[in-house]
Amino acid sequence: METDENGNLEIECDEDYKQGRVNDYGFTCNPSQMIYTKDLRHCVGLALIREVSGTRKRGLMHVLYNQEFVKSDQGDLLVPETIALRTEAVLDNFLKDFEKNENEKRVFKNPRAIMVYNRTTLLDIKTERIVLRDEFTEELNERAIEDRNRYENPMADFIKHWLEKKRIDLYGPNATSNQKLPTVLNMGEDPRGVCYKEFSLGHDRIRMGMYNRQGILLNKNDYEAWLEF
Repeated sequence: METDENGNLEIECDEDYKQGRVNDYGFTCNPSQMIYTKDLRHCVGLALIREVSGTRKRGLMHVLYNQEFVKSDQGDLLVPETIALRTEAVLDNFLKDFEKNENEKRVFKNPRAIMVYNRTTLLDIKTERIVLRDEFTEELNERAIEDRNRYENPMADFIKHWLEKKRIDLYGPNATSNQKLPTVLNMGEDPRGVCYKEFSLGHDRIRMGMYNRQGILLNKNDYEAWLEF
């Protein structure tokens, strides 16, 4: 983590990568300070927010994920047990540190969560066989069609289950609350060709940039939203 030239906090900065530091997180209560993370390709950006007595605390974690997964007997993609245990320990520390104030008192309880991630792992290639009739000869021809559009992010699913265990509402896709979702968080509407995302969390708004491999912003008209809580 570092403070950039504008006084904002960058989580898991380039220097962290160079020194091998991962699963970085940080916090701010300063209304004018942004907290952000970049280069969310497979990793997950997890934010916690809670306001107490007029002070809104924001925490952001860059959760490591290198596309390691195993398949269950039902064919579901899961994070391997060793990685799950390691990640859960860091998530627990993140939550524990978030809940404390400057006097180490547990004040910021029951936060709301936000997640930003890509669905990057191909579940499988589903092949469907269809029969087409030639409009001229009326002959029937069988053709195989491949469906490669079923992608997932097992680490994001793991974090969702962790949030459920901690009874933390997710302000995002599949949210457990009735909060209306900002369109910028609607993962089902990501533009085609998203390579990575950047996530910035302000006092009362979020910014989520979606970029292609050339670093071009794909959602210029939909990258910022006000927080509705």
